[in-house]
Amino acid sequence: NGDLKKKKYSPKFTADLVGGDLGYDTFYGFSGQSFIAFSDIFGDHNFYLSTNLGNFFDQSNIQFLYTYTKHRIDYGLSVFHNQNYYIDSIDRLFNDKVYGGTAAVSRPFSKFMRLELGISHVTIKRKYYDPPFDNARDRSFLLSSSLVADYVRWGFTGPVDGSRYAFHYTHSIEDALGANLGFRTVEVDYRRYFNINNRYLFALRFAGAASYGRNPQEFYLGGTANWIGSNFKREDIYG
Repeated sequence: NGDLKKKKYSPKFTADLVGGDLGYDTFYGFSGQSFIAFSDIFGDHNFYLSTNLGNFFDQSNIQFLYTYTKHRIDYGLSVFHNQNYYIDSIDRLFNDKVYGGTAAVSRPFSKFMRLELGISHVTIKRKYYDPPFDNARDRSFLLSSSLVADYVRWGFTGPVDGSRYAFHYTHSIEDALGANLGFRTVEVDYRRYFNINNRYLFALRFAGAASYGRNPQEFYLGGTANWIGSNFKREDIYG
């Protein structure tokens, strides 16, 4: 009679993206990197796993992210473990192990603007391999909020016209869940793209930040990850 049968939706997951590599170095030994993303058919549940494996787990970088996007408000959970080596101003080798977790929500007001809220707990464990061995452990309990707007028109290589901006506020609460770092940070990032006769592109960008409190963040320009970035302020490192 032309009626359709109703069947309750049951999530079935498939891989959306899989990649990785494996390497061997005569000094460091084996290393590898892999990433996988998978979701259900409707895209309600999204999982992402990224690993950069060394000889041992505690020398590896691992991040796991889950997002639930069925309704207007999106929810996300993530855990991470990163470790990097540095040389300080007096040529001491040390590593910073950074690990923790984040819970976040994102609420769009329209196709072009959204509000993001997040809670994070981050631990930074520092280990020196040269004397004096003044190892340290810092913890931070972070509350963050962001207003993000994106009105750009995209081309083959990126934005070609319009503007986008973001305002971020981060509050690290001392003595919350063992945290010993306290600061308040405000950041702004504004970008404007001008399309000239559909042949040329002129772009402007303004970014700035300020941090206050007992342990204010310090900011730097450049690097591969961000045009402007920040670190927890420690005068005895990153020389």
